[in-house]
Amino acid sequence: MVLGINVAVSPFSICILTEDNKEFIVQETGTREFTETLIDKISSLCEKAGGTLADLKAVGVVHGPGAYTGLRIGVVTAKSLGQSYGIPIYSISTLEAIALSHLKTPEIGRAHV
Repeated sequence: MVLGINVAVSPFSICILTEDNKEFIVQETGTREFTETLIDKISSLCEKAGGTLADLKAVGVVHGPGAYTGLRIGVVTAKSLGQSYGIPIYSISTLEAIALSHLKTPEIGRAHV
């Protein structure tokens, strides 16, 4: 499972992508509670995807531009999970993440024009 975290801009979201390409997404419009309970939401989303935090293979997080506090919370959460479980962390710009979310391509990060 791969985890994606966006708490830089509203709507805040987390996403799990499983090995069989199933997506599990939680999305909320800019509430403070989302960031306060982020790790609980991630854990619950892992369970819905059929696993646990220990099953994560990588974490992706947006690194900005965006709200300063949201960026700090997202990056610290990603780094904490990476360090705790020995998994890689990848960052992506907020603008690139928004652009990629509008593409319907099978390969993340590659636009076919």
